[in-house]
Amino acid sequence: MATMNETPTQTTSGEPAACSYPVISVVDFSAKGDKPVVVWHVHTGPAAITGRFNGGWVIGDNRGLFELPADVPDDAGDFDDDDESGTSALGGEVDSEDAEKAIAAMEDTRSDADKLESLLRGTHVIVAGRKKKAPAWMDTAASISDLSTVLAAANEGVAAINAAITEEAQRRRQARAKEKEETGKMTTSELAVFAIEPIAAPTPATFADAFHGDPCAEQAWCTAMAVGALVDAWVEVESDRRRRKYLKERFGAHPRPIPLG
Repeated sequence: MATMNETPTQTTSGEPAACSYPVISVVDFSAKGDKPVVVWHVHTGPAAITGRFNGGWVIGDNRGLFELPADVPDDAGDFDDDDESGTSALGGEVDSEDAEKAIAAMEDTRSDADKLESLLRGTHVIVAGRKKKAPAWMDTAASISDLSTVLAAANEGVAAINAAITEEAQRRRQARAKEKEETGKMTTSELAVFAIEPIAAPTPATFADAFHGDPCAEQAWCTAMAVGALVDAWVEVESDRRRRKYLKERFGAHPRPIPLG
């Protein structure tokens, strides 16, 4: 997986491969093990084929796989009005294909721990709500302490971009002064210093009014929406950066994965 110091794997088209961008798993589980575990995947690529979100999975109460809650952002998934549909435990509609997946999930004979390990394997996990001791089924995933860790890392990336802007402006001022001294003409273009705004902290609570599903799934869904908002903000930062040649030369021509701390 690519990091902030590595070049993302390239496809034959020259664009970064989808696998270059980490998947963040948002997990909500009871420390006592007396409630089902809810999992959402948040894809961090700038143009994820699956959309920004996948889920949610409710493991431990025989509900299996269900699709998106009502009022999820538009890019998270679409439902076909012509499909037969019902309402999932998570509050969204389930079309015929989703229903088949749900049935298949309920018929899955693996243990809950094995199902969860499979869902989280190779992803980066944020545990929704208070910090809890990580169970064994999280061993094959990378752990992120909390959403604020990702926010801090992303804003360090923003600060690095802003520092590069200031450095480039200073370099051009010095070049122009030298040109004026030596030739009387200044051919280097000026650069007005500007700054990309730091990313604002998204909070899960701001999404609560949009949730209309099973209460057991609310915390994971709201946290996933907050993670998605943070990812979208980083994608916008990278879009702004890539519009400027000197920043492309400094940090790379392609969108970088969001730093995870």
